[in-house]
Amino acid sequence: MASVFGELGLCYINAVVLPLANEWSIDIEQELIEAPKSFVCPASAATKWTTRSGGYFSGSGSISCLYDSADTNHIDYVLADDSYLILLYPYCETATKYWAGDGWVNLSMTDPVDGYVTVDYSWTSTGQWQWVAP
Repeated sequence: MASVFGELGLCYINAVVLPLANEWSIDIEQELIEAPKSFVCPASAATKWTTRSGGYFSGSGSISCLYDSADTNHIDYVLADDSYLILLYPYCETATKYWAGDGWVNLSMTDPVDGYVTVDYSWTSTGQWQWVAP
């Protein structure tokens, strides 16, 4: 097993690389459905454990970037009222292993007096996400 250093990640929204990205995350969750309780007779057959089964999946995540005044494409995407293909690569030199899916993108921009201007994107999946690997 090889460890991968984080600075080699890569992020795309709508097939355009996010400039100056410095962190991304993805959360894939499965809804758990609790089985309904029912009468059990005889009492000795009763169990105190809750039974759950897997339901629907959902995905969300975030991407953090330093603001690049020369590239505002991604800000335009957020304002376009549409979902976009998002690609997240943990290691840019292995272009065959990545997360892929469509998502609605939100934006948060911070302009501190004593630091760099940052742009943070959060996204929520519109459907299935997949881990692409050969």
